[in-house]
Amino acid sequence: MVFNPVYEFESMRKILDSLFEGTPSQYGQETDYNLVNLFENDNHYMLQFIAPGIKQEEVNVHYENGILKVGIQRKTPETAIDGYKLLRKERQDYEFNRTYRLSDNADVEKISAKIVDGLLLVQIPKREESKPKKIEVKVN
Repeated sequence: MVFNPVYEFESMRKILDSLFEGTPSQYGQETDYNLVNLFENDNHYMLQFIAPGIKQEEVNVHYENGILKVGIQRKTPETAIDGYKLLRKERQDYEFNRTYRLSDNADVEKISAKIVDGLLLVQIPKREESKPKKIEVKVN
């Protein structure tokens, strides 16, 4: 085997980066469950979380004092599922929490959340007065 110093330094950099960035998993890297996508259109903001196999009761979306908290807590059952017993557990239980400070243009009374195709979607409507408005220009 040929010694490759570039490969060795790159491997060391990844290990050091994993110690100081993000939330480490058992492998020292962020898991896909920690990653969030943020979308915007004229009427809403939308947060998209990866949530495979998550049930409604495992999700907590809470707004208080300008802060939106989103939490997911999944536990793999240790007991029988439909007559099967657990022999080996490779999927990890996890708890995921993120907080977001919302701007004044968010209509917090109308925040909604739903699970669709393994994704948790949190929709944050914009207030009417903060939406862009087209002003008609009159010509005399």
